[in-house]
Amino acid sequence: RKNTVADSLEGHLDKKIITERAKTIGLLARELKEKYIQSFIGQSVLVLAEVKKASTWHGHTSNYLDVYFQSNEQLENKIIKVKIKSYQNDMILGEMEEIYE
Repeated sequence: RKNTVADSLEGHLDKKIITERAKTIGLLARELKEKYIQSFIGQSVLVLAEVKKASTWHGHTSNYLDVYFQSNEQLENKIIKVKIKSYQNDMILGEMEEIYE
């Protein structure tokens, strides 16, 4: 950044190289994220049900996975056991198995 001590130091990389590296890192991060999520398909996880739109609930696991599942029940702030079924369009889709009170 301009007007910082780092700005006055020698050895700065060309902006093109910085952009290319940032793009490479972003692609790698996405690939690793997808592999991580894929490893949960078929597993049951505990999800804190947070928001409902129509009949779809959205919540998070203890390791911050965003999970979506169907239910018409009132589940807000309840822990739900959900089986992860698929990962489509950047969404983790699951099926409700059990409600923990």
